[in-house]
Amino acid sequence: MRSATALTTLALSLLSVAAAPAQPPETPVPKDPSPAHARPVRPSVAMIQPGIGLADIGFDGPPGLTDIVLVLPAAEPGATELRIPLDRADGARIRVMTGRPGAEYRFEYTSGGERRRTEMFRLGEDSAAPPAWAMGAVWYQIFPERYRNGNPLNDPRGPDVYPMQWTADWYAVDSAEEAAWRTRTRRAADAPIPSRPGGPLYHWIYDRRYGGDLQGIAEKLDELKDLGVTAVYLNPIFQAFSSHKYDATDHRHIDVNLAWPEEAGRPPEPWAPIESETEDPATWTWTPADRYFIDVFLPECRRRGLRVMLDGVWNHCGRKHFAFQDVMKNGERSRYKDWFTCTFDSQGKLKTWKAWDGPSGWLPAFRQTPEGDLVEPVKQYVFGVTRRWMDPDGDGDPSDGVDGWRLDVAKDVGMAFWRGWRTHVKSINAEAILIGEIWEPAPDYLKGDVFDALMNYPFAFGMTDWLAVNPERMKHGKLGKQLSSTAGLLQQNLLASHDTDRYVSMLWNPGREYDRGNSIQNGDKDYKAGKPPADIYRLSILGVAVQAMYLGSPLIYYGDEWGMWGADDPTCRKPVPWPDKGANANPDEAVMPEIRSQYRTWLRLRQDPTAGPILRYGSVRSIDTDSDRVFAFERSLNGASILAIINAGPQPIRALQLKADWGERCRARLAEDDQVPALGTRWWYIPARREGN
Repeated sequence: MRSATALTTLALSLLSVAAAPAQPPETPVPKDPSPAHARPVRPSVAMIQPGIGLADIGFDGPPGLTDIVLVLPAAEPGATELRIPLDRADGARIRVMTGRPGAEYRFEYTSGGERRRTEMFRLGEDSAAPPAWAMGAVWYQIFPERYRNGNPLNDPRGPDVYPMQWTADWYAVDSAEEAAWRTRTRRAADAPIPSRPGGPLYHWIYDRRYGGDLQGIAEKLDELKDLGVTAVYLNPIFQAFSSHKYDATDHRHIDVNLAWPEEAGRPPEPWAPIESETEDPATWTWTPADRYFIDVFLPECRRRGLRVMLDGVWNHCGRKHFAFQDVMKNGERSRYKDWFTCTFDSQGKLKTWKAWDGPSGWLPAFRQTPEGDLVEPVKQYVFGVTRRWMDPDGDGDPSDGVDGWRLDVAKDVGMAFWRGWRTHVKSINAEAILIGEIWEPAPDYLKGDVFDALMNYPFAFGMTDWLAVNPERMKHGKLGKQLSSTAGLLQQNLLASHDTDRYVSMLWNPGREYDRGNSIQNGDKDYKAGKPPADIYRLSILGVAVQAMYLGSPLIYYGDEWGMWGADDPTCRKPVPWPDKGANANPDEAVMPEIRSQYRTWLRLRQDPTAGPILRYGSVRSIDTDSDRVFAFERSLNGASILAIINAGPQPIRALQLKADWGERCRARLAEDDQVPALGTRWWYIPARREGN
């Protein structure tokens, strides 16, 4: 029998190693009702999420048992019991979602010609269960400065930035923009522009500001809801100088250029720390931008059923962070000098410091202990910031705060800090989601004491390689192995992000490593930087279909659904060319409604009353099709299944003509219609098997 091995395999396929309990809960074994039994019938249970009754149940019994049925009694008076036939006795698995923690169940089977039943068993509990709402969620990542400008009054201004028209040609070398750059850098009007890869544009493109803000995002929440999105991940929104905001100057406040409300007029320029505030949370005040985020933006998201996750950058800050500015001003006399790893000259002035981007760089790193914890004053500052945005009014009810955190450069912060911080977060809101940014498999972070999930870059590696980038790597069934190796219900299955080139542009530039050879400004001259052709867009939809149907939580990078294209940062961070903002100066940048329509079709499957629960919570079985250009898998829940077949080849196929272990039920369904178009995807719903069939 394979019950113990199968249980371990199940835990990995569901939530990664972390999510399943180390040992299944003990369940009572019924007394053997028949002397014909060689040994007793035993269940095996892996509790996944007791709050929604999600579990994996197996059946282990002696040889010769037939017609095995899992029975869940009716949850409510007048309802019918749930009866799910099992295919075999030796470790067959099924996901059961009853909505009742501690639900009871039993098995029925035939032995020695007689119909028998076990006693009732009870599903176990798990106090460390992952957040149910995030299982199979549809995520949408937004780079706020480039999504939409909802309030021009809070647009960034000042001598260090250049305000751009939303519809300007991204690639244009504008004379006014060049003149402003010369002023900022104190270059004479007739001084030659230094040569650099990609051309002069990349001298000043990073100083552009388009004015995107939370008001603009709020205007499009219905658009996101319609797309099928259930959770929003915001790149950093705390006060910072750059467009990307990973150089925080003050985590205690929302950036004034991202959220300052219209009725408050123009925000202060430049932002300066509030003098009455210290590192003590009791001194922290609420700005109009803070209040807009808490009182308007978050409630508008909740009204539409959208969760909100913030970007937590606890490894480093920006040079203009209030604590580092104090060190720069006061040197060894600064009360914040121990927040950073610094050296001082003989006069006590700051000399060098450790930074994320290199020695004495622009992103000073917070100091850590030898044990891998942030030093105590920084740790308490981060803990205070965390509580501030998770429970803004401090009443112990986190419903007015954010729903979780994506953790930047997670491996650069020690495990000691993450473990303590996780405990802190879960004490505020046990349902908060914690997702680490780690680009490779990292099982040590998924054991239930650090993160709930990761940004699943290995999913992107496999999918983009198989579709077009390096298809040779994914031959002979390797795609299924690659995807399943890091799969989990909470894992964010992405194809692109703010740190990569755009998804369709990846597919148009084959023969590269993921996120390599894609940077125009760094001399990658052979990169095709224009708009990809129609066949590449058609191919890209296959990856979206897999995102929508595979085990995990799809993550869409803003604008991909509108057909946005481009090379690596900064070009992957263009403003969305909304039609109501006017025609874009570059007609190739126009939105593509037909692409969005296809994204919508696939993503909304997760809300379909029949397919949705299976796609959000079900198990996955990869199916080897013996064809390098055909990928197939089966998702299963409560005895019902979704069979998906993706054909990346140039010709239509007949699925049953492939050498594949479809299984009896899948094969029977395909016998009705097994055609899959070229560069196309088909899926079939397979209802639970009836008893006796």
